[in-house]
Amino acid sequence: MELALYCDTLTIDYDIWRQRRVKSQLTLLINDAYRNPFSEEMPSELEIARQEFEHEKAKLLRDISSL
Repeated sequence: MELALYCDTLTIDYDIWRQRRVKSQLTLLINDAYRNPFSEEMPSELEIARQEFEHEKAKLLRDISSL
C-alpha cells in the first residue's frame, strides 16, 4: 500500500516539476529572442514598395515645385 502511495506522489511531483521546467525553458527562449540582434523584423515586400513609392513621390514633387 505504501508503495502505491509513493508512486502516486512521485508521478504528481514529476508532473509539477516537468510543467515548471517547460515553462522556464519557454521563458528562456522568449528572452533569447529579445537579445538576438538577428531576430529583428524584416519589412515586407509591400512595405518596401511603399517606401520606394513615397521616395519617388517626394522626388517628383520637388521637381515639379522647382519648375
